[in-house]
Amino acid sequence: AVITGNSVEVKSIITGKKLDKDILEIELTEKAAMKEGYPYFMIKEIHEQPSTITSAQNIYPEEIHAVAEAMQKAEKIYLAGAGTSLHACEVAEYWFSKIAGELVVAVDSSELENRAVVDNKTLVIGVTQSGETYDTLSAMRFAKKKGAEIGVIVNVIGSTATRFAEYVIMQSSGMEVSVAATKTYTSQLSVLFRLAIELAKLEGKDIKVIEEEFDSILDKVRQVLSIEEEIKGKADSFFNVSNYLFIGKGINTPTAEEAALKLKEITYLHAEGMSAGLLKHGTISLIDENMATVAFLPSDIENRAKMLSNIQEVSARDGRVLIISQGKVDEDEVISLPDTSELLSPFIFSPVFQLIAYYVAVKLGRNVDKPRALAKSVTVE
Repeated sequence: AVITGNSVEVKSIITGKKLDKDILEIELTEKAAMKEGYPYFMIKEIHEQPSTITSAQNIYPEEIHAVAEAMQKAEKIYLAGAGTSLHACEVAEYWFSKIAGELVVAVDSSELENRAVVDNKTLVIGVTQSGETYDTLSAMRFAKKKGAEIGVIVNVIGSTATRFAEYVIMQSSGMEVSVAATKTYTSQLSVLFRLAIELAKLEGKDIKVIEEEFDSILDKVRQVLSIEEEIKGKADSFFNVSNYLFIGKGINTPTAEEAALKLKEITYLHAEGMSAGLLKHGTISLIDENMATVAFLPSDIENRAKMLSNIQEVSARDGRVLIISQGKVDEDEVISLPDTSELLSPFIFSPVFQLIAYYVAVKLGRNVDKPRALAKSVTVE
């Protein structure tokens, strides 16, 4: 492309001849490109989440309905994502199972060709903020060659992914400048939750209670952001070693994975996220004074009891534990959050681990918005 002050001209790199190409103009507001008083874009984007969740809640119902109908007709459904988008897919896997009663498989985009059974009765939905993620585009192309229908949940208008998917849902998060995904993650969660609700309706499920709770989730997210100073205090006092375990159970296993990813990608500290039940199958041998544990404790009675048992296993080995809890818990290191059903708890836990990662990175003097060796869109294999 040859760019001048007033025009853009596209030429062939082989012949040098001008090519006729449609130009798509994308609106970029001055507000999106400015920090507006925040020291970094990441913290600004964390605080934008109530707005971006609202935008996702207001996506045209026709877009959601079309994809839900395609899901209902398909015999096999895969959600393909990479990094943060994969964790959003993994959370959604629980929603489709628990809300809609449908088996939908979340898969690492780079492994879809190796793991998935894809044919002309398959629907593959790529989840990619940029619409240019190499591994996710490759998974979508592979599935299309096998005869599958293709959908995509994406944030960038006119991106490659939107051009060969039969179904497109724009998540409408606005531009995200910081490399570490924050607002686009909870926006993806919002879109996927709406898909699960719509599919449940098509299946004749009674989902009025959980739908109404989702409509009120914004107030709970704002409550979490209002205790930012408390969260910053824990980031300063608790995060003073080099190794961390994040543990969750059920729908918050991917929450733990995403929390670990956030911490390591912008602080460069070692972190691992996993199901709390896996601790005793090897990882618990790592517990010592140099390995701290962060536990996500939901209000659900059954998983809460199991999580408390896993936390006690860590404490019994003199491990330090920070509990991020919905509701009260009788421990020293606790961040208490508003209560929700367990299905919606990822929306409440997400701003907490994002703020923790941010403040630890700031404390360590990291370049929060541009961590080393990382790019906003991963376009290589």
